[in-house]
Amino acid sequence: QGRSSLWSSDWVTSYKVMVSNDSHSWVTLKNGSEDLIFLGNREKEIPVRNIFPSPVVARYIRVNPCSWFHSGSICMRVEILGCPLPDPNNYYHRRNEVITTDDLDFKHHGYKEMRQFMKVVNELCPNITRIYNIGKSQNGLKLYAIEISDNPGEHEVGEPEFRYTAGSHGNEVLGRELLLLLMQFMCLEYLSGNQRIRHLVEETRIHLLPSVNPDGYEKAFEVGSELSGWSLGRWTNDGIDIHHNFPDLNSMLWEAESKKWIPRKMANHHVSIPEWYQSENASVALETRALIAWMEKMPFVLGGNLQGGELVVTFPYDRTR
Repeated sequence: QGRSSLWSSDWVTSYKVMVSNDSHSWVTLKNGSEDLIFLGNREKEIPVRNIFPSPVVARYIRVNPCSWFHSGSICMRVEILGCPLPDPNNYYHRRNEVITTDDLDFKHHGYKEMRQFMKVVNELCPNITRIYNIGKSQNGLKLYAIEISDNPGEHEVGEPEFRYTAGSHGNEVLGRELLLLLMQFMCLEYLSGNQRIRHLVEETRIHLLPSVNPDGYEKAFEVGSELSGWSLGRWTNDGIDIHHNFPDLNSMLWEAESKKWIPRKMANHHVSIPEWYQSENASVALETRALIAWMEKMPFVLGGNLQGGELVVTFPYDRTR
């Protein structure tokens, strides 16, 4: 599959596959006496499935692009499906395998698994965590958040509040897993006496919301990454892109600046949400309304939202004039 980007058209149109058992000697898959050429994408959204003509046993694999879209660059998202085949007589078996040295849970978590994961963290560290929800999705799934603090449930004067959110595009799964691992990591490190983590917990109130769009995640998860395009699960169940669903306060501020209303008629900070946006008829997702209500209720001094698909960091005002 190509790059799921609104700004570029990058995908590979053909590629070769090489395999190895020692990472030094490589063999290219053949079609008779010639190198086997696999057909890639014709456009960036729809994934292409290719099957080896015969089973291959290997420890390492390389995918070498041969051609790509003429107006773009080399970019491909690859998912390799296979099965483990241990060989106890192989000297190299498990010799170079990279494994984690901590106790973190590396896997994809569906909605129920995510909820159970958060419950386990809360039960392991009940004195510094609290689970709550900020509302529900269009399909009625609760938007769960976990708070990490030495006084869960209480705002302490002078103690900054921070939030991390993820999964506004339901099919961008990395953010959910990073926040789940972060809450687990902070709990385990706090219990082990890590002074840096203890300082964060005791001097900051941290809120982690791992899935803003659980409906989209479940939709994409049910179909599977090998059959779904970049857009499946991206939006809410009623077709709204949460990431672009918030009120455009930038234009209001810039218009006030051009009319020289600042600072006499209008402040250049804490710009109010327009009344029309808060009406029942406005095209605003339930998830978006829940996020706004949450941000208005909690005195956050800083926040970050995790997305996938691009190597980029955006910050206010997040658009050009």
